Amino acid sequence: MNLFTRCLLVAAAALAGNAAVSAPGKADEDRLRFAVMGHLRGNENGELNPWMDEIVESVAAEEPQALFLTGDMIWAEYHAERVDRKAVAQDWDMLEAALRPIGAPLHIVPGNHDINDPVTAALFHERFGPRPAAVRIGSSLFLLLDSTLYDDTVPTPSPRTYTRTDLLPAEQAEWIRQTLAEHEDARHVFVFMHHVLWWEDDAAWWTDIHPILARHPVRAVFAGDFGPLKFSHTERDGIQYIQSAIEGFSHVQTARNFESTRVMNYQFENFVVVDVEGDSVEFHVRTAAALATGKQSPERHHQIFAREVLTLSDKLERALGGPTRRTLLAGAALLCVLIGVVVGRISGRR
Repeated sequence: MNLFTRCLLVAAAALAGNAAVSAPGKADEDRLRFAVMGHLRGNENGELNPWMDEIVESVAAEEPQALFLTGDMIWAEYHAERVDRKAVAQDWDMLEAALRPIGAPLHIVPGNHDINDPVTAALFHERFGPRPAAVRIGSSLFLLLDSTLYDDTVPTPSPRTYTRTDLLPAEQAEWIRQTLAEHEDARHVFVFMHHVLWWEDDAAWWTDIHPILARHPVRAVFAGDFGPLKFSHTERDGIQYIQSAIEGFSHVQTARNFESTRVMNYQFENFVVVDVEGDSVEFHVRTAAALATGKQSPERHHQIFAREVLTLSDKLERALGGPTRRTLLAGAALLCVLIGVVVGRISGRR
């Protein structure tokens, strides 16, 4: 065998070896790692989540092959009288640029901030496509739902209040049914939405949507909204229901005023990593920016639960209230005196 022939054989063997390694066999098709994050929005001034860098670093370290975002990703002019389309587009640009180091394709479902009027809805759909939508990765099927609600008959500018569906519209339920039927070969199914529509035991979800999912290999349903927790979990018929959210800007006074806010304050910012391999599905809950937020610190605890030291005049002022209340109290006292005088005269007493 001459040198030229030997080189050809070596090259052929090398190519064959490379083909064997890179060929997407069944095991490769059934192996997947993806991450799920919710409620990543910043504030109304257009600032990103204050711990974005730490969050992105934590997610990137997991090396997910896909990233699913479960709504309220940007502020989207939520409290503006008239939505500035350009400003909302810039919000999306900033978010996508911040998440780029993770290096995974983004799949997004809208929250009530992301879609809150016709302008934000049109921009979302132009950018990310219609919802609901189905994504197929290997043998896994991902359903991207839309639990937002807004009145598209009211022209902008118009006041917008926090609204959401109590149950997915009938046409979306039918879409779920048809899509699952079209993907009977899917080994695993995962569902994503923003609002936690299953929170109450008597929620319509359990009678109208869950039975559809339970007839198929649905492994988990994810939501990314707040309230009353940042993370919650329940299981029914083998389906994991997981609420996972990341809180951005928060205020001590709000935590003082609302018990639900105090509860969320003591939960870590979190996201979920899911490993799929063959028939196995594993869920891992990860904390994010745990050492950066300061929410679980003694200092913040003392701020939230601090008892005010009041002087006597402060106590009287708080007890008597403002000028209007003092005037009413004085008027009530005078009325009592007058009634006493009248009763006394009638009874012959002073």
